[in-house]
Amino acid sequence: PHVFDRFYKADKAHTSGMGTGLGLSICKSIVQQHGGEIELRSQPGDTAFSFALNAAEPAQRAIPAQEPPRAAASSEPAAPDATGESQQ
Repeated sequence: PHVFDRFYKADKAHTSGMGTGLGLSICKSIVQQHGGEIELRSQPGDTAFSFALNAAEPAQRAIPAQEPPRAAASSEPAAPDATGESQQ
């Protein structure tokens, strides 16, 4: 349908005449860029848009996990751990 064409606007007699005619074209482009489909179903008094996207693959960890930063050195004596030894 033409409603997905850039700058398409319905007859002003049937709409408020507002808008640029780009919204559905942008939606279609985004959905297609993600490998999906968008469609329009319309009959008098009932119009529905729907889209479908493929499920994403689980993300691969691009950056290896980093160790948490170490505490800054302190002039205070370290507290003993469970074995009774000081940790420094």
